[in-house]
Amino acid sequence: MRYEGDLLFRNLTDLYNTEESNVRFSASGGKYIGKELLLVNIEVDHYINSFDTSPDVSNTIIKLNPIVSSNGKQYRFDVGLNAFTDMVSRNITRYYFYPHVYFSYNVFNEYFIPYASLSGNLYKNGIYSLTRENPFLNTRYMPQNSYTGFVS
Repeated sequence: MRYEGDLLFRNLTDLYNTEESNVRFSASGGKYIGKELLLVNIEVDHYINSFDTSPDVSNTIIKLNPIVSSNGKQYRFDVGLNAFTDMVSRNITRYYFYPHVYFSYNVFNEYFIPYASLSGNLYKNGIYSLTRENPFLNTRYMPQNSYTGFVS
């Protein structure tokens, strides 16, 4: 049996009176039943953005990711679900459900391992994460979350 947890708090303020506060909690647990590993990952990510010209805007993303993993001498096969709840405001809540499938096969002594996967994800686009990529970004707007749809 294995368990893991993580708690993050981050606060960002700039010269234009824009502020972003972020609290994220994630936990995962797993247990072997025979040769199969049962995993459950959960994450709650809440943040509040304050702007000098508009009221506070908050967003919460809840992620649930149950997975069954089977490993052999030369293969690995995972199947599960990526489920997301995106609570943009009191009036807007969006739900996303994606399959999580992964297969790999060790063809030649761990030198050649082809794999295939199918999944989808929801990404939080906060001011902190976006200004890490572009420090000249105008921080006076509320970035929207992005989702990838199906990725293989």
